[in-house]
Amino acid sequence: GYKGQYFEMPCRNVVPKPVQRPHPPVWVACSQRETIRMAARLGIGALTFAFVDPMEAQSWVDEYYSIIKSDECVPIGHAVNANICMVSSFSCHHDRETAVRRGLENLDKHIESAAAFGKKPVVALNRFAADTDEEIAFVRERVDRHGMRFAESRHFAEGGPGSADLARQVMASVEDNEPLKFLYEADDSFHDKVRKVAKNQYGASGVVFAKEAEKDLAAIRSAGLDGLPICIAKTPASLSDDPALLGRPRDFEITVRNVQVSAGAGFLVVLTGAILRMPGLPRNPQALKVKLNEDGSVEGVA
Repeated sequence: GYKGQYFEMPCRNVVPKPVQRPHPPVWVACSQRETIRMAARLGIGALTFAFVDPMEAQSWVDEYYSIIKSDECVPIGHAVNANICMVSSFSCHHDRETAVRRGLENLDKHIESAAAFGKKPVVALNRFAADTDEEIAFVRERVDRHGMRFAESRHFAEGGPGSADLARQVMASVEDNEPLKFLYEADDSFHDKVRKVAKNQYGASGVVFAKEAEKDLAAIRSAGLDGLPICIAKTPASLSDDPALLGRPRDFEITVRNVQVSAGAGFLVVLTGAILRMPGLPRNPQALKVKLNEDGSVEGVA
């Protein structure tokens, strides 16, 4: 569970899990309701990233499970993965206007971050059934202050026609953009590259390099790879490396704890905060062989 300044969430069963039976579980990524229906008919899990209104999401979930339980469901595999995971929105305040305004500083920073590359982003707003014209106007006005383009999008409910306005704005924005700019020069030092990204993209006041990171860099330098471009691994929940700092945090430092080489890809991975890189699991991971005996001993753990 989670309890923070603006919201709290009780403990829940989290799916999908890294190891479960059948393994690997079969899921499909869905952006439209028809894809969810298809997943239910095939007896597979549905991962939905449509950001629909909570009440509308409930109807999508109910329909998924009703199909799973009906004769329409003809499993494509040897087992049914009857699970649906949906992304929805939540309010940061009981007053909807206040909740919208609280998010505008975060929007400001994302617009500024894109502009740092010499690009003028098109801000697309997914409009939910419960959204009001006043709330949409708050966001549109903020985008207008930056001199950027804005479009409402209803593609999750209306399909292609619902994103026509957005498509027109994107096409028109081609004329707005300048040549691509980079945040750092290729010959900048490793430390300068990290500092420039942290300052210009995240808004950090500084960067702290842990001793382990400096040891990693020394080994990388001895291999002649310290001049590679960087890829920063950071929590997606905050502009900082602390997922608890929401909105647009200021006067914070980014902590680099380790540096790893991705030689094939040709860049250095900069690990910040407590971020973990997603592990790659084999078809039959070792976790499936772990056994708890009646006497309390455990087998299969090295």
